[in-house]
Parts: sequence; structure tokens; C-alpha cells
Amino acid sequence: MELTRTTLPGYGHIHHARTRGGHLLSVTETHDGRRELAFYAGEDLDTPVQTIRLDRDEADSLAQLLQDEPLLDRLAALEREVARLATLS
Repeated sequence: MELTRTTLPGYGHIHHARTRGGHLLSVTETHDGRRELAFYAGEDLDTPVQTIRLDRDEADSLAQLLQDEPLLDRLAALEREVARLATLS
């Protein structure tokens, strides 16, 4: 994913993201902790097709949904699977 960060003086920051599939979205974070998600249909970053405002707790909940399982947990699961497969042979 290609990410850029731009400061919005007196307001906060905006993070633009382009996925591998070419989709564009942004997350704007304000000084008071709110977040705004924006989705774009084309290359015009001034005109989103959809905008969703999130309070701090809503943004935290969404982040938890998007967060991948911690690396150490994934590694432990793989080690358990290898141990299980080793007992089958």
C-alpha cells in the first residue's frame, strides 16, 4: 500500500492511501481526536464519493477490527501446527 501524510495547518493531518488494486482512500485526523474516512472514485483527491466521520472510540473500534493478529500469536499458532503435523508422521 502506498501511503502519504500531509499536515493540514490548524486542523490535523491527512493520510492518503492507494491499495495494490488502485483504490484511493484517506484518513483525516483532527487535533481533537476525530477521524474522517474518505473514499475516492478517481484521481481527484479533492472530491471524495463517500465520507464517514468517526469519534475517537469509533475509530479505535474500527482499528481493532482491521488490525491483524499479533505476529507472536501467529508464530505460536504455526509452531503448534508444525508440532501437530510432526506427530502424524
